[in-house]
Amino acid sequence: MKKAHSILLNTFDALEEEAIKGLQTKLPVMSLGPFCIGAGGNTEALDADDECMPWLDRQTSGSVLYISFGSKLILQKDALEQLALGVESSEVTFLWTIRGGVEDLPEGFLERTKGRSKVMPWVSQGKVLKHRAIGAFLTHCGWNSIIEAIVGGVPMICLPFFADQPTNKILVESKWRIGRGIEGSKIAAECIRQAIQDVMSNSNFKREASLLSSLASSAMSPEGSSYQNLNFLLEKFCNHGTK
Repeated sequence: MKKAHSILLNTFDALEEEAIKGLQTKLPVMSLGPFCIGAGGNTEALDADDECMPWLDRQTSGSVLYISFGSKLILQKDALEQLALGVESSEVTFLWTIRGGVEDLPEGFLERTKGRSKVMPWVSQGKVLKHRAIGAFLTHCGWNSIIEAIVGGVPMICLPFFADQPTNKILVESKWRIGRGIEGSKIAAECIRQAIQDVMSNSNFKREASLLSSLASSAMSPEGSSYQNLNFLLEKFCNHGTK
């Protein structure tokens, strides 16, 4: 990596200033984020938008919990059951994307929550997280999901599993103060319920998340750090190509 011309990061200076400066003493790192990839040509996501977005439009601002654990993670049946029971007992309105495994939800769950829920296999996550109706995001703490939540100004409920996810949870909870983690090594319905209600009712989380969202927008503005870094990178490569 030391031989690389540049190492590009999906972050922005105001979000991780200390870490970026520390890395720059040893590596040619440069923040260009936030990268938020939309649905593009993904017809599955576009079809989901036709069903999902009108439903969100009918909800009160900040009233909906969005639940997603990415495209790769599939919860074990007992964990999924506890999660569902916690969501149900929280009594909040929710949008939940489940890649398969709907049959493992507790018996009667969909029927009992049908007046306040939308369960789908796929949505355009970046678009959903920017919708005014979303009040919190229950996430596995994958980095792309965290960045999309920050761009949308959405507080997070963190349920990490592996890789960088536990570290990302610490950043959300202790560094940025834009959400809280779910305690315990095993998923328990009561812990889920309590975390959801805490985050959905705490205006401090929303205030801090909105501040980071503004900083993310500023980073991508013509005078912002990521915009300037991109210009510097393009100029350097263009000049190198003309020699």
